[in-house]
Amino acid sequence: CLEEFIDLNFNQIKDILLKINDQLTKKTTLK
Repeated sequence: CLEEFIDLNFNQIKDILLKINDQLTKKTTLK
């Protein structure tokens, strides 16, 4: 059960990082 939780958590973190990265790239392209 713990492995599933870590896997789910990892996917969420990855998704958040992708969103942050996307926003950062958009900001840099605007400059």
